[in-house]
Amino acid sequence: MNFIQTRLVKPLSPTQKYLKSITSDNNDLISQQISQDSTFLNNLIARLADSFNFLQKRQNLLIKKVRNQTLEIQKNQTRINELLDYCKVLEREMHAKALVCVKRVNSAIWHLESLHAFIDEVKLKRAILRFKKVLESRAKDGDK
Repeated sequence: MNFIQTRLVKPLSPTQKYLKSITSDNNDLISQQISQDSTFLNNLIARLADSFNFLQKRQNLLIKKVRNQTLEIQKNQTRINELLDYCKVLEREMHAKALVCVKRVNSAIWHLESLHAFIDEVKLKRAILRFKKVLESRAKDGDK
């Protein structure tokens, strides 16, 4: 204890006073620099947090937009599939109607051919009848 008491009572030498003042000044400068750095870092962290929040909001908006577009694409794809199914039904109906038309045309052609054959037959019969009349009239003329 005696040593500590003498130490406390013993005045500081000029070198010690100088070192103490330098240390005190350095501590003040270091504290001031730490305070400035802390303020700078806190501001930087705040700006980074704001940037992160902005980017997160932007990301959420983009995700929402992509989801909406995906839903729209799915709706469009469903509509396209419905239209394709409807086109297939129409194609089948048109094919069936085309077959009916072909049958009707074939039937009409057959009837026309039959009619032509009948007309030809009638013409032939008329021609034969005319020929017979001519022959009969010549035969009558020949008898006279």
